Amino acid sequence: MKVPEVRLIVVANQCSVAVEGYLTELACASENVSVELLAENRGSAGGYKTVIRNFLERTSCERLLLLDDDNELILDDVSVLSQSEVQAASAIFRPHRRIMRQIVAGYNPDILYPPQGSFLGFDVLYLVRKFFHLRFFQPNLPRSGLKEAPYSGLIIRRSVIDAVGYPSEKFFLYADDTDYTRRIVKRFGLIKIVSDASINELEQSWNSGLGSNSLLSRLRASDKSFRIYYSIRNRVNLDMNEAGKAGFPYFRYRINKAIYLSIFRVFLRAGLFSYILKAVFDGERERLGVEVNEKI
Repeated sequence: MKVPEVRLIVVANQCSVAVEGYLTELACASENVSVELLAENRGSAGGYKTVIRNFLERTSCERLLLLDDDNELILDDVSVLSQSEVQAASAIFRPHRRIMRQIVAGYNPDILYPPQGSFLGFDVLYLVRKFFHLRFFQPNLPRSGLKEAPYSGLIIRRSVIDAVGYPSEKFFLYADDTDYTRRIVKRFGLIKIVSDASINELEQSWNSGLGSNSLLSRLRASDKSFRIYYSIRNRVNLDMNEAGKAGFPYFRYRINKAIYLSIFRVFLRAGLFSYILKAVFDGERERLGVEVNEKI
């Protein structure tokens, strides 16, 4: 039986001198470990793009498992990861993510994800339909899959990367994983969940609630920050492009945008509301990339 090649690729996004020293020692200790130290913070898009490029250029492995530095992989037997071999892409179960729990339980993904024409996950008809479906219908579908997924815990085949390319650095930070995995789903179908392993999120991402009914409460509890700016800007850009420039999804997007921003105006502080408006307008005008006024 052929022993599969296993390589560890570490990309550090502008880390401290102490961390650089530790990673350098780690790379020197094993030929199966490679480290790339980025001189500047290139965000999640640039960081994961570098990981994927290293995977393609420095290894002959067929599959790549992505993992954040603040995530812990939990599994009893590493062989469970090989069960995803037949899938184009798989995602390790994350118990803190409600949508993963619901899909594993047998709910229909078409009910769980906002439709084309939604705005920041908000759509009046979708929310009503979802409420009644989750309240009055029992999940009875065979386990399906995800329409989008975070980077961390994602298992992708080399052939998939060849087909869809790299994450888009125009997003820099937040929603770039949504864009990347949507491209995978569009080409290869739903991302299956590996439920015999799990990801423990040591630090919960602020963006993990974006697109759910917790967004308003998160914003009300927040001050201006790069997390809010990039999350809102990039998600709006995705929603706008998904809706298109004509037809029912376009008008649906405009109506949802008007309603949701009106709710923001009522419940958010004036300064924060103006800040969010800037992020919305930048997303719609394709003003992406690094925003010089937002300090990471």
